[in-house]
Amino acid sequence: MYLVQYQTLLMKQKSDGIFHATGVSIVIHPQNPFVPIIHMNVRYFELRDKTDNEIIDAWFGGGIDVSSISKQIRHNVFSPIYKTSL
Repeated sequence: MYLVQYQTLLMKQKSDGIFHATGVSIVIHPQNPFVPIIHMNVRYFELRDKTDNEIIDAWFGGGIDVSSISKQIRHNVFSPIYKTSL
């Protein structure tokens, strides 16, 4: 299904249902100044029917980023590690 069609369907269901979202955010601040700060978050979304409370749709989201390092190190060192771990 195309994204726009899915968004339209989701908005209609959202108006007819109960929407719930929760998430966790983690930030690592190493003591070593040469180790970058890492931020990661994970989110869970759920849409339930108002009448019978059954799940209409549910999905996960999230991301990770590294700060305080050069673009070259981020691209050559951390990006390949992220891609292979997925």
